[in-house]
Amino acid sequence: IWSGLIYDLSRRKLIDRNRVGLSGQSFGANSGAFAISRTHNFAAASFRHGSAIERERWTLFDTSSDARDPVHGFYVRMNMPDPHHDPDGRWAAVSVADHADSIQTPTLIQADDLGFLSALPMWSAMKDAGKAIEMYVFPQEGHILISPTHRLINYERSADWFRFWLKREEDVAGAKQP
Repeated sequence: IWSGLIYDLSRRKLIDRNRVGLSGQSFGANSGAFAISRTHNFAAASFRHGSAIERERWTLFDTSSDARDPVHGFYVRMNMPDPHHDPDGRWAAVSVADHADSIQTPTLIQADDLGFLSALPMWSAMKDAGKAIEMYVFPQEGHILISPTHRLINYERSADWFRFWLKREEDVAGAKQP
């Protein structure tokens, strides 16, 4: 669907298909991460979370009965089996980290201090594959950023990311230098 939409808008000269960015938060970030791991249609991506459906999350973090309940749990609702008993390879089919070698999209992840854990498999795999990836963690935040300062930093960093990767413009303001 992405390819068709981008192609159609580009053909009609409404967009430059070499300058398409992708952004998302929560489920939108998870879907976006999946999209960049399966297509080369995006010049940059900025997500407020990372890929959610990874084996590491099951093993390390989602150990509660609520997550793993065989009738009503999160993974049952996502139609995902126990990753140790996955004869159909569903985990590999949805994993972003397993497809890091094919990701061509420079990716920015901005996460809260708990949510970054589910982004680690994607970040680590992309880093190991030599891909353009950065991650920033907002301390003492939750799924939705509450601090006005953190929200401003999040928006400015995303805008700068897209400005750099889509327009090749760099903000050299002294306050933004490391």
